[in-house]
Amino acid sequence: MAKTGIVLAVKGQKAKIALGPVRPYPSWEWIGEDTGRELSKYFDVSFFQGQSIPNADLIVFLKQHPKLHWFFSRKLRKAKFLYAPVDHYQSENEIFRDREFLKLSKGILIHSERLRSHLSPHHSNITYVDHHNKFGLENPPPYRDEGFILWIGGFQYVPYVLRWWESAKPKSKLVLLSDGIAGGYPARADATRLARELGIDFKFQASSVNGHALYEWSAVMQQKLMSEAKAALDIKGLESFNQKTKPPTKAQKFICSGIPFAANAESYSFEYFQTRDFPLANVEDEKYWLSKEYFEVVEKTRPAWRERLSIESVGKVWKSAIDRGLEH
Repeated sequence: MAKTGIVLAVKGQKAKIALGPVRPYPSWEWIGEDTGRELSKYFDVSFFQGQSIPNADLIVFLKQHPKLHWFFSRKLRKAKFLYAPVDHYQSENEIFRDREFLKLSKGILIHSERLRSHLSPHHSNITYVDHHNKFGLENPPPYRDEGFILWIGGFQYVPYVLRWWESAKPKSKLVLLSDGIAGGYPARADATRLARELGIDFKFQASSVNGHALYEWSAVMQQKLMSEAKAALDIKGLESFNQKTKPPTKAQKFICSGIPFAANAESYSFEYFQTRDFPLANVEDEKYWLSKEYFEVVEKTRPAWRERLSIESVGKVWKSAIDRGLEH
């Protein structure tokens, strides 16, 4: 984890960019720290914790941002800033309540195009940016006729996968990799509540849920299970605004790794690839999803996706957005 206040480039004529707030989550390391280090090629970048914002030509808020009254009380009314909500918003009402903050920003960076129509009434300068390929396998696994299907995600979302799985009844074995299992009571409570709302059984044990193998997330375990999986999937819930607008990061991670991945057609992951001329498999089409034909399609296009989602390519999108923010 990067320490706050560390400047990531030798100070000179470069514009000063403050990026934060630092948070103790893998998502910060992925979007914040990695992006900051890449942007230090172009700017003097420093990270900040909480509301301890250093002097900068432009501030970039990731996910969290201060309340307007604090902003004004600290005489930051004229400060230039960008906002990247990522998957922060849980409803349209939350965006509406944020409208004054959004209007004050010099630009908004979105990780899901489905947010654009909700944010555009409050700002005209909106830039789409991908997550970079941080967790993709360097070497793709071979095609497998047999084996397990892998799901990776926050534990509170497991019930969406279970509901689909128990309805579709695929022939393969399901393996779950999730965070917050050890001592993760809030996530388990949220999962239990969601399962109740969805009307499905939810039987949690230390190493399984409803009989499906469950592993605690770590970068090492993720690499291990990805290299061993036959295929992977994700299911987004239609009931949730946040789920419907989630970035396509899981799909990108697996496609960049050469792993046959499928999603429900209502998800943004499915839409993302379809609108970029890639035939992402629909989870309802198990025959195609698990076929050698689809495996070969994924493998053939994998190098192009790795280039498109490299930290260098994604960093250039960030740089362009920051340049525009500095000019206004």
